Amino acid sequence: MKSRPDLTRRSDLETFVAYLMGSASQRDLSGGTGRSLRRHHGWCWKVEPVIEPTGVVHPWVQLDGIHLSGGWCALIALGPAGVLAWQ
Repeated sequence: MKSRPDLTRRSDLETFVAYLMGSASQRDLSGGTGRSLRRHHGWCWKVEPVIEPTGVVHPWVQLDGIHLSGGWCALIALGPAGVLAWQ
């Protein structure tokens, strides 16, 4: 069977996002001590998502964030209808 690095990276990124957005621990997701998750998903911290402008004007926007280790900040934008975007 031929190796598909693109599918492996996509799967790794999906697992990483599930870890960030969920309540499961690194140990739960890796099935071991959590080291394998950190080793296989270290590159995911360097992904810089791009949020494209939609052109929609909202009457108000509330931004909130939390500082993470490594100089990162998780941001979420809320509007009248709920979550507008997160990064």
